[in-house]
Amino acid sequence: KGDVKIEPMTTAAARAAGRPVRLELSREEVFFTVAKHSSQVFIRTGVTDDGLIVARRMNVRYNAGAYSVTSPRAAGQGMVRAPGPYHMPNVWVDSTTYFTNTVPTGPFRGAMTSQVAWAHESQLDDIAADLGIDPLELRRRNHLRNDDVYATGEKMHDLFYAEILDSVAAGVDWGSPSEPSPPGTARGKGLAIMIKSTYTPSRSEARLELVADGSATIWTSSVEMGQGAHATLAQMGARELGLAASSVRVSFTDTDVTPFDTSTASSRTTYSMGNAVRSAARALKTRLAELVAEHRGVAEDAVVVAGGRVVIGDGGDALSYADALALTGRTSLAAEGVFQSTGGLGALDPETGQGPATVHWHQGGASAEVEVDLETGVVTVLRMHGAAYAGRMVSPSRVRQQNEGCAIFALGPAMLEELLYDDGQMVNPNFSDYMIPSIHDIPRQLTSEGVEHPDPDTDLHGVGEMVVPAVAPAIGNAIRDAVGTRIRALPMTPERVLRALGEDKRIGGSE
Repeated sequence: KGDVKIEPMTTAAARAAGRPVRLELSREEVFFTVAKHSSQVFIRTGVTDDGLIVARRMNVRYNAGAYSVTSPRAAGQGMVRAPGPYHMPNVWVDSTTYFTNTVPTGPFRGAMTSQVAWAHESQLDDIAADLGIDPLELRRRNHLRNDDVYATGEKMHDLFYAEILDSVAAGVDWGSPSEPSPPGTARGKGLAIMIKSTYTPSRSEARLELVADGSATIWTSSVEMGQGAHATLAQMGARELGLAASSVRVSFTDTDVTPFDTSTASSRTTYSMGNAVRSAARALKTRLAELVAEHRGVAEDAVVVAGGRVVIGDGGDALSYADALALTGRTSLAAEGVFQSTGGLGALDPETGQGPATVHWHQGGASAEVEVDLETGVVTVLRMHGAAYAGRMVSPSRVRQQNEGCAIFALGPAMLEELLYDDGQMVNPNFSDYMIPSIHDIPRQLTSEGVEHPDPDTDLHGVGEMVVPAVAPAIGNAIRDAVGTRIRALPMTPERVLRALGEDKRIGGSE
């Protein structure tokens, strides 16, 4: 997931030894392999008195760490995502990565998007306060709509930000006051939305094999790491073949036997590999119909493969897949499917940044209600809601699981996770001092929704990252709503909250 680092050393050792070699890292060594791109974001936004965004200028500085690894490409991805999901006629973005004497960096769920979303969504709430406009209303006035032109010059389509905003607002009862908080605490609500490109151009290849008992196997190099990709691909292949999902197996990834896939990253598997699987299934049905027609001595168009059966002629025989294979004298039949996207960063004009940046745009949002302890600075997230546009959901339950997993995952960088350095040396390469969320940090009310297109044949969208970038700004905006203080650095630790509260008191002259 972080590009090759220790793998070449392991390969070299295995070649030298002539035996399999495993390199096992200590916990401290693991911390030195890869980190997220930390960043500084400078943002200036021009807005009319009635809240319409007319211009935005951004300077995004990403920390590449000790080596470039993915950073040159990542800077470009950050550039196209930086303006945010808003219509604005004038945009200028500088996106740069810098070498530093710190841990090398790589993709981190919501890569290069969480950093810029934290900036533009925090600033938008500050603008709303200055103008006296409700933050939800300000987003409704400015979010991208179908046929709007994005900063890259692309005409946008299939945009569902209105529905995403409705969902995240309902998730925290936006517009209704929070319940009274205990003495010495304050409660507030916040929300945020995001936009993200996906890995483009990329290629996915799949092979679908029908075997003698009428079941099928999908051969794919998409990696199952717990996200449910293989279950989703099986469901898509089964639907196309007219089989039960239990009758479709998905191979273990082994590049010696499985076809090519660009990567299991960027929330691209359901869309890219899913389209390859569907293409393979259609090719398989066509080939099966041709073989049955040949053996029955009928025209090819007299054989129809649908609903998991092979029908010969009007009102003729209806064969199961197993019987159709037996008829043709085969024990198996396979077909290939390919999906190839075009465009991407390399297709952008190097001077203007105009062009087809991505095969499609990911959309999501989050909302949160928090309680801030004014004495300790501890922030408790009381409830959180995530929403993501999925095109059409293959599995509504897996979409909800992804959205809620995103929300829990994002609590880490929002509230807890931080690599600390002292004179260039990392001082917390362990899970005692590097904190990650536990069950006790999860909000007592966590909900989510998958937003769908009304057309059942629309493109599918991955949802593996869509809620993550919106969580930190939603919580930050909720803290601002609660105490009137803007937190400008992540994670939002009690120390940073207390420091911000103290700064506001001094500026206000109360100290």
